[in-house]
Amino acid sequence: MTPPITVTPRLTRLFVRFYLALTFRTQTSQNTAKISISRSKTATPRIDYTYLNLETPMHTQLRPVFLVLIFLAQNLLIQVFMTGSAHALSSNWQKASSIAGTHVANAQELKALRVQLAGKNVAYNFDDVDTDVRVHSGDLAVDGSLENDTLLVIQGDLTVKGNYHDYLSGIGVLVVLGQMHVDNLYSWGAIYVQNDLNASGLILTVYNDFTFEVAGKVNARALVISDKSNDYRAGEIGVSLTDDDFDERQLAMALRLFEPAFFTRPDQLELASDSTLSDLRFDDELGAERIHAGGAIFRAQTAPESVISDVAQVLSESGDAQSLAPLITRDPLLAQLIAGRAELPEILHQPLLATQDKIVLEWLAKRAPKLVAAQLNQAEMTPEMAKSLLQDGSLSAQTLATLAASTNAEVRKIVGLNGKLAATAANRLALDSDPDVRVATITGQLYSLSAGTVTQLTKDRQIEVRKAIAQAPLSLSDFTRLQSSLDTDGLAVLAQSLYSDAVLAREARMSETERQQAIKLLIADTKLRDAAPLLLALPANQQAELFDRLVQAKRLDIERLAAHTRSIEVLQKIIALADRVKVPIPNKLARNPKLPPALQRLILERAIASAKDGDDVYGDSPRGALDEIMQQDSTADEIVLDTAKFAFREGYMPADGGYQNSLFHRRNLPRSAIEFINAKLAGTEDWSLTLLLQLRANPAELSQAIPRWYEDAAINAELKRADQNNAPQFWRALAQAKSIKLREVAAANINTPADVLALLVHDAEESVAHSAQANPNLPSALRLKAALSAKLGELEHLPLSAAELKSLLPKLDGALRREAMQRMHQLQ
Repeated sequence: MTPPITVTPRLTRLFVRFYLALTFRTQTSQNTAKISISRSKTATPRIDYTYLNLETPMHTQLRPVFLVLIFLAQNLLIQVFMTGSAHALSSNWQKASSIAGTHVANAQELKALRVQLAGKNVAYNFDDVDTDVRVHSGDLAVDGSLENDTLLVIQGDLTVKGNYHDYLSGIGVLVVLGQMHVDNLYSWGAIYVQNDLNASGLILTVYNDFTFEVAGKVNARALVISDKSNDYRAGEIGVSLTDDDFDERQLAMALRLFEPAFFTRPDQLELASDSTLSDLRFDDELGAERIHAGGAIFRAQTAPESVISDVAQVLSESGDAQSLAPLITRDPLLAQLIAGRAELPEILHQPLLATQDKIVLEWLAKRAPKLVAAQLNQAEMTPEMAKSLLQDGSLSAQTLATLAASTNAEVRKIVGLNGKLAATAANRLALDSDPDVRVATITGQLYSLSAGTVTQLTKDRQIEVRKAIAQAPLSLSDFTRLQSSLDTDGLAVLAQSLYSDAVLAREARMSETERQQAIKLLIADTKLRDAAPLLLALPANQQAELFDRLVQAKRLDIERLAAHTRSIEVLQKIIALADRVKVPIPNKLARNPKLPPALQRLILERAIASAKDGDDVYGDSPRGALDEIMQQDSTADEIVLDTAKFAFREGYMPADGGYQNSLFHRRNLPRSAIEFINAKLAGTEDWSLTLLLQLRANPAELSQAIPRWYEDAAINAELKRADQNNAPQFWRALAQAKSIKLREVAAANINTPADVLALLVHDAEESVAHSAQANPNLPSALRLKAALSAKLGELEHLPLSAAELKSLLPKLDGALRREAMQRMHQLQ
């Protein structure tokens, strides 16, 4: 099961980076790691994806419940969390692709450039003949800041009277065949400067898929190189922080020179009780933001040398309230590091709060949320503080409502996404004056919105708001209104909404007759490119009737359908379609939890008949499909056993990659498979590890496996006191052991008595408690209790029945409810 998506700032940044990198690679191929498609005669043949629409973009490969996040990927992830950057981008920034006096290099110029750059690290960026290379003849002076969104060659000196950034709307590559002068520079892409690179401020270069290369000297107030291939000569550099040569003296100088926030933000700083100066790392994400926004990078005045000894005292394990209190007001860096300590005495909360330092307040919002919420004025509330406060699930409804009424739209967005508002506050925020807040609130409070609010939002003037509300339970009139006003992406969300109604994972606002009418209307709408959700929304006995027609019309994502349909006839049609064009069965069919044993057997037989070497395990291939089946809990016992026999015939071992690795990673191997493998591998290290967390391993097997894996005298002494011939006594002894490892074994085994599991659920060791919660033998009431306190991504590990999940749904919110819906559908 694909884990549900939690929209966090870090995920936002990673998604945008991945999206931009993927776009850049597709369009310009200016990367070290190149992507190519082999069409050799020996390659495994593939379906013509342009005909069958199987090779779909990433967002259409998500599980059906999460299709509703398509609009988030295009809007929320950029608009909700990246607006700070968007607002900072002013007319003072000029895009390299639109600079006057540049032209696209012709074939002769490209040839000359390749000769000139031969042997340089940057040269690979010019390999692709389809890449547009923009050239400026002679010197170039940019009056303002330069955003590089292309491959730019300056055949002379480059002077930027501002900052340089190559990771805003694309990934830039810069070649300067003279000198370069700039205030501050951020580079995610590649840079080559033939002479000197001079920066009056910071040079910050990150990410190892590209290169930083200066043939002359680098002169800067500060140079930071993070995970970057580099080749340069140092000139006059005030502070140098590089991965290649860590120097504590340079770090000490950096702490005195840079704004403290570059080392102390909660998202970046992780202090242990025994941290030292070397654990402090420069925050390159904040560097990119500050360079983009033109914000402060350096302190107004360099801190005195004494601040470094104070930092050492703050980080010291022996630091207590008495020694730390005087440091709070000495320097902002010290206050921020004290607030971020692994152990923060409560007596220091109020003195820290009194500083009103934003980084300190962000830390306190995590450590003492109720204190911050009670004493912080709304005018002082920042989005970062709001995010920290909302991590405390015990905040009162009044506090949440107050946050929802913030004058800061960014704060209101974060509250809207949180999913914990009372219904009245949720409906009020869904009608906020800011459209981005409305979108965020719809997403986070989807199941708290009244029918009246939903109807009002279907009439919203902003199409992004209408796309968002399309995922809600709708009346037929709401549906028809939206259908006529949405674009192609919005219709995809609308189709998903009908699918969610069909699997009974929420309270629908249409009758069954109305829903069938809506499905027919949307199937007839040719603007909807992928009708798979609608086919899945129909009863299984009706899906096969439409399959052939929709395939012929090129309106089906076959892989998505294969992973989720409950129609045996449709599954057979997908296999027949693959056979007809002589390609492997789509791997996603093997992910279908309702794939019948007969079709599981077919996949196994095809894997057995396929060549051992040369198959792509991660692409559509017979062995790739077998690998997928071995990852499914629903795979028939006899298929698992026969796969184990197949693996041994081929000479595979647990540590080998591919389908057999997935086989040995199963937690629920049937007894038949355990006994077969144990007869072959009893006493081996890898098999011993596999046995430790098996649901159905017996005392005799574990008594041999535990000492083989854990060569620990204390563990083995406790194990010997557990009588393997008396099963109830054996499991109780393990559950009561001082050894965490033995308690984990007991918590993971289905034979451990229910009353013992009820105790292990409350074990002080988190790994033990989680294993007990995931044990199918745990009483239902305790499973439900664990589910209500589960975090995102944890529901799939709880063995909840469809009935239990249905009873939970009204009590869950936001993304956690979507996760429960997806899990419930898998079980139906």
